[in-house]
Amino acid sequence: MKSEIQTRQQSSLICIQANLLRIIVMLLCFISHTISVTAQQKATCHSQTTAKEARPTATKPKRTFADFAVKDQNGRVLRFYSDLIKNKTVLINFIFTSCKEVCPVQGKSFAKLQVALGESVGKEVHFISVSTDPETDTPERLRAWGEKFHAQAGWTLVTGDKVVLDKILEELTGDPSGRREHSPTMWIGNDRLGNWTQTYSTADASRIRQLLDEVNGKSGASKSLVAINQPSAPHYFGSLNSNCRRAMKSSNCFCCSGVSTSRMRALVFSRIAFISGHSCNRAR
Repeated sequence: MKSEIQTRQQSSLICIQANLLRIIVMLLCFISHTISVTAQQKATCHSQTTAKEARPTATKPKRTFADFAVKDQNGRVLRFYSDLIKNKTVLINFIFTSCKEVCPVQGKSFAKLQVALGESVGKEVHFISVSTDPETDTPERLRAWGEKFHAQAGWTLVTGDKVVLDKILEELTGDPSGRREHSPTMWIGNDRLGNWTQTYSTADASRIRQLLDEVNGKSGASKSLVAINQPSAPHYFGSLNSNCRRAMKSSNCFCCSGVSTSRMRALVFSRIAFISGHSCNRAR
């Protein structure tokens, strides 16, 4: 009887020892796995840090323009990029001389800005107005149009062969040349720094000064620059309705007849045209 009890006790002790050994083995495996994972994480982190330190700092690619031959309002042959844009700060808008709605407003805006910026025009900043109707807009017509708005040195009006202007306009606006209602889009850029932004060319002088500070990289200027490879913002289509013709004089409102509501939202979002409380005639 006594030996039977001792045998049971020994069996129980053996079971307990076996369980303890099993637990110890499991703990050792867990510790080993934890050490291995930690070492791998440290190695990965070190390699990523080293790769990041070794990776060269990315440089912003410079916007490129095709260097086509064009003519200015005086009939001079110029290269669109190398003569008008290269290493300069520029304002570029789009007009045609027979336009009766948006273009005269743009002309007046440039004229006011020309006065506001004073002697810096032609030295620190250059105005470029590109004709969207080169087949009609001869240098003589452009010069006469510019004279209405007292265009001075530093404000270049551009025309040329239709094929050439089509390529320039498609690059800058997304549309070929043609006499059509269009948005008062304006590009503002510093070619040397590669900074470009877009606004509407009827903006007040203070807003354009702010954007000029941005593209010129002046400290303290808020940033609203666009990626240089970003497609042009949506463009305005359709004729101006009577409400907007009246509102243009005071609020730069550009409404659109026969343009969808989603299109209007896109225009507002792009800041190229603003709808100031006036509904479209046939918005659908």
